[in-house]
Amino acid sequence: MFEYESRSRGGTVLVDMEWLMPDEELLLLDDATDASRPDLEGQFRLIHALEAQWQLAATPDQRAIAEGDFYTMPIDLLPDGGRVQAYGRIMGSGQLATREKVHGADYREVEALLARLDWGASRGWRYVEAFSAGVPEGEYGFIHVARMSRISQADFETARAARWPR
Repeated sequence: MFEYESRSRGGTVLVDMEWLMPDEELLLLDDATDASRPDLEGQFRLIHALEAQWQLAATPDQRAIAEGDFYTMPIDLLPDGGRVQAYGRIMGSGQLATREKVHGADYREVEALLARLDWGASRGWRYVEAFSAGVPEGEYGFIHVARMSRISQADFETARAARWPR
């Protein structure tokens, strides 16, 4: 998530994205107020550094995770420092396009999203449907492969039946 003060909106903007393409970063920097631009640049440097670490840390098996595969990963989100285990499946461009069209996206929006999906995949990001005890109904997003461990569909279904164990 990225946060900055917007010139065009006259207030705080939260961008709920795990990563941005270079042209998207430039658009946000152009919209940022002079006071908030250095902080936004710092946020971009941080995600670039994390992505570089993840790229180096990703194993060959993780890099091979592709559409149709299932995965699990720990998420450190609990206030008490505990972890939640997330489970998910890798979605593909056809699933993304269908989902976006159902939600009213036009042809140009879908094409831009597919280009984003391809660019992100080349950098280790995968479009996923993720589930956990905290979000049992699932949510869509992007996760870097270095954070994933591949599991079988049977393991995924076992976790689903157990209501996404922590």
